Amino acid sequence: MKIICLECTGKNRKGLFLIILLIALLGLIGCKTSTKPDTGSLSGSVILENDTADPALDPTDNAGVRVSLFKTVELDTTLVRLNEEYPEIGVILDQELGFDPAASEPMFSTTTDAAGKFIFKEVPAGSYNLIASKDGWGTIYRYNINVVKNNTSSDINITMYPLVVLGSYIDSPITFKQDHTYNALSDVAIVGSCSFLGKSRIKLAQNVQISIYGDITSDIDSDYTHFTPLNDGSRLDKNLGWNSIKIYSDNQTLHNMVCCGAYTGITLLGNDCTVSNSYFRVLDNGIYAGATRTNILNCLFESMATRAILYDQTSGSETINHILENNIIYKCLNGLRTQGQAIRIKNNYFISNNTALFSFGNFYHIIENNNFDQNESAIICAGTRIPIRFNNFYANPVSIDLSGAWYGGVTQPTINNNNFYQSTGFAIKVLPLMNQSEDFDATLNYWKTTDIDAIIFDNLDYTPISQRVIYLPKRNQPVANCGIQLN
Repeated sequence: MKIICLECTGKNRKGLFLIILLIALLGLIGCKTSTKPDTGSLSGSVILENDTADPALDPTDNAGVRVSLFKTVELDTTLVRLNEEYPEIGVILDQELGFDPAASEPMFSTTTDAAGKFIFKEVPAGSYNLIASKDGWGTIYRYNINVVKNNTSSDINITMYPLVVLGSYIDSPITFKQDHTYNALSDVAIVGSCSFLGKSRIKLAQNVQISIYGDITSDIDSDYTHFTPLNDGSRLDKNLGWNSIKIYSDNQTLHNMVCCGAYTGITLLGNDCTVSNSYFRVLDNGIYAGATRTNILNCLFESMATRAILYDQTSGSETINHILENNIIYKCLNGLRTQGQAIRIKNNYFISNNTALFSFGNFYHIIENNNFDQNESAIICAGTRIPIRFNNFYANPVSIDLSGAWYGGVTQPTINNNNFYQSTGFAIKVLPLMNQSEDFDATLNYWKTTDIDAIIFDNLDYTPISQRVIYLPKRNQPVANCGIQLN
């Protein structure tokens, strides 16, 4: 009996230990499941200020402003990478450019009280974008607002101004002011001077255009001026698309512009005009360059349904009249179509387009120091005698497509001193539509693959083609100073 009692006592001790351990584990699990997420609060104010001469717009109080909080969007990783590798081309993608409110749902919404105060409580810690709006007043955006756990952020103070409806004819100087909103309900002609200040917003109704005949001043040192659809709909909704901003005066500069949801963002009809440091995500053409001389510098063209840039004059020249430099052209059906006077296409990054560059007509262009990556067709030549030099070609299914001269002229580019890093697809593809017999000069290039014939399509592959691509002599090392070259 004594021995049995000792054995029972040992078992009881083990059982007691297991029970205690189980209770402790359950306690830990309970603590974890009952822990609230890290949250904070965000408060601020919106003050309604009538800066017009109309006393009827004086607010009674500051109540009724709708304030909405959106989670910041994930920026496109390809563009973020390009910004890191080449910060001096295109524009830097940020929340102001990447955030599309029509594609997002607010996480929190509230309205201001009579004093203009608002507060969001128990907001998960993180970064947010904010929109404040009220009928008859402007729409204000703020980006990258940080909510800190166990803390109340209270530095969001906004002044909101009456909505301005633009008349059809403006002959006196006009300034598009910071944090002001302007509606264009019908076509607008501006014949006086106009100034665009950062954080101004111009909303255009469907098919509406703004024609500017006077001098333009852009706010180079400030934020963007935004041109968007009237009702803040999707950037690519064809039922909401506005027409264009048309520039008729010579020697004008448009800087820090954002064009979303247009059929054509900017139309350049005045000579020697420059568009720079601007962002385009529109329905048809980002920029239509209809003038004799234009400059397009440091712009980002994203997801164009038709073309990023269209050059379409009727006469050629061997004197460079158009400059296209330091741009990023990304995910467009067609990046660039050229037919007309000579264009220097330099230091641009063409990536993930259906056709990056379509050059046709019996005219002259220079294509140098560009990067072409992951385009279905990087360059299509049809009836042009152009130098293609010092470019980098990466994973394009077709890097250079030599097509028939549908619009007249002879397809005879010179393809020298480029780096072809692809090992699949076609670096150069000749189509059997040409009424010509001269071979193509593709000498002095670097070819990463050792089987160069495998990535060239010419008469060795298809006998109806009468031309060959001559690639010897070739370079054994990558060509220096190829691709984007910035000081």
